[in-house]
Amino acid sequence: MTRAILIGLMLALCAMQPVRAQELGRLFFTPEQRAALDARRKARALILVSKQDHCLNDLLYRTRIGALLAGQDDAIEQALVSYGRHLGQAFQLVDDALDYDATPEEFGKNIGDDLAEGKPTLPLIYAMAHGSAAERHMIREAIETGGTRNLTSIQLAIETSGGLRYTAERARQEVEVAIKALAPLPPSKFRDALVDLAQFSIRRRY
Repeated sequence: MTRAILIGLMLALCAMQPVRAQELGRLFFTPEQRAALDARRKARALILVSKQDHCLNDLLYRTRIGALLAGQDDAIEQALVSYGRHLGQAFQLVDDALDYDATPEEFGKNIGDDLAEGKPTLPLIYAMAHGSAAERHMIREAIETGGTRNLTSIQLAIETSGGLRYTAERARQEVEVAIKALAPLPPSKFRDALVDLAQFSIRRRY
């Protein structure tokens, strides 16, 4: 059981920085682990690991592999899948907020990259729904055309409309659900580590 939790944590941590499928396979499928898996579990796990990048970017696949490798039952597998899904959503929401609230030094990339790519993330959507007509027009134009010409004004609109607070609250709610999903796992330092990881995901500034 603790093995499943530990592997799930390692897979979740890998999701914070993309890992190519073949690298993930080498990292977690040791000869001993492969020998311990029956044919059905190994086939299911290998199918998941060999998915394209868009699947590997989802925490739910990574945390599911942890349960599969350790041969856990469906209840544990689904618990880790739910944890991964909601942790991933929280992580993305925090990313969306940091794109308008952090500094480049904190965040590790340019502020407003999502806006430059025309991505309608939650802070923008909330500001459009609760801002003035002029702010809605400005944000819509920025999304449609890309670019960061009005970035400072858009950041102000997001802040004054409550978009950052709303996004942070949604991320907090996702973390609560992720932590509750771990209930079927027995108390251990490994489950505590998964809880700590979830809580860190909404405290981070990078």
